[in-house]
Amino acid sequence: MCRPEDFWRFTGGERSYTDFIASFVKPRDVVTVSLRSRQFSFGVFELRAELPRFPNGPMLWFGFEAEDLFGGGVQHFMWRSSEGKLYAFAGGTAARAEMELSPVIGTDLSSGYHHFKIVYRRGLALWYVDGRLRALAILGAGDAGVLHSPKPYVVGFARDPPPSY
Repeated sequence: MCRPEDFWRFTGGERSYTDFIASFVKPRDVVTVSLRSRQFSFGVFELRAELPRFPNGPMLWFGFEAEDLFGGGVQHFMWRSSEGKLYAFAGGTAARAEMELSPVIGTDLSSGYHHFKIVYRRGLALWYVDGRLRALAILGAGDAGVLHSPKPYVVGFARDPPPSY
């Protein structure tokens, strides 16, 4: 069973007002990677991985992120390890589309390695699993939500992240 204290250490102290002292701890035999770029307007993210299942486990996020999580906008996958469900997220804090992909994939993603890919262009994001299009998000101005969810893919609408200057 995974607990937050297995990954984070909090002291309760502050470096300065609201800057709390905390540290990330990588448990033995767990591989973690965090690559960040604050300035992007297009790109391709690819990952080949076996997604683990953990009772009461963490959510694993992978893909594009501007600023902090959801702050400036994201186009990423989220694996809910305790439920074995995969989601595609697009948008930001104010408006985002959360698209569940598990029903349209129909495969247990914790059984063996799978290929995950996001193609992001200004105005459009595409999510692929094992080479098949599984979700797309139209990125523009306005509210967000899921427009279509039956097989073979999910379509959402979300706010595009602000331009990177």
